[in-house]
Amino acid sequence: MDLGIKEKVALVAASSTGIGYAVARGLAGEGVRLVMCSRNARRIGEAAGRIEEETGAQVLAVEADLTTEQGPSKVVAAAIQRFGQVDILVTNTGGPPSMPYGDLSSHQFSDAFQLLFMSAQRLVDGCLPGMKERQWGRIISITSSACSEPIEGLALSNSVRVSIHGLLKTLSQEYGQYGITFNALQPGFTWTRRVQELASRMGKSRGVTKQEVVDSWFASIPLGRAGTPDEIASAVLYLASRQAAFINGTTLRVDGGRGRHIF
Repeated sequence: MDLGIKEKVALVAASSTGIGYAVARGLAGEGVRLVMCSRNARRIGEAAGRIEEETGAQVLAVEADLTTEQGPSKVVAAAIQRFGQVDILVTNTGGPPSMPYGDLSSHQFSDAFQLLFMSAQRLVDGCLPGMKERQWGRIISITSSACSEPIEGLALSNSVRVSIHGLLKTLSQEYGQYGITFNALQPGFTWTRRVQELASRMGKSRGVTKQEVVDSWFASIPLGRAGTPDEIASAVLYLASRQAAFINGTTLRVDGGRGRHIF
């Protein structure tokens, strides 16, 4: 299927590894001009080089800390300087510390808000005026299935990520008239380094092995396995496509059927 986004400019946040990298690579394979960012200059440079070599796409790698006020504006400015615009924005971050509520401080909640919400809001703020002017845009936020069904030990993610959904729903109502869509994607258990680390930590806290934790997760998923970053990326690509022009203000769960929600 031709997604109709060739030569568009896509900015994918936190894209040196994991789901962000898979999304960036998938978009590059569709012929977009790509902007990637990470706080680690070496890793984002190497990731961009691999994608450029594999797909032949034009790729810009930007070192930026999205938890700072200057980081998101630095990435957007670099994208506009190189490519003139941003048509597709995929907000994404690494996860905050996995801890129960009783072990958390107010400072950690503040840090999580900067990481999860403010990084996304500032990127949106930088890209939205140009999309409005061109009467076309796709803004997609990768959050977590924990926003719909809280996950044990993830108090920060469970509570703070939900705010992104409120922002996107509001924007979908206010800016849909300009041909811009705002959607969220909630991955379930996806086989990334972070999920494997989470399984190790949970195993230690429960006095069981990492594999026992993983097995319990898989048992809760009707498909009997975790998802892959590429499977998450495929869903993001569709939401970014021309064909998804009438999907606005919604959330897509990609969790192998783990969620027990009807809607």
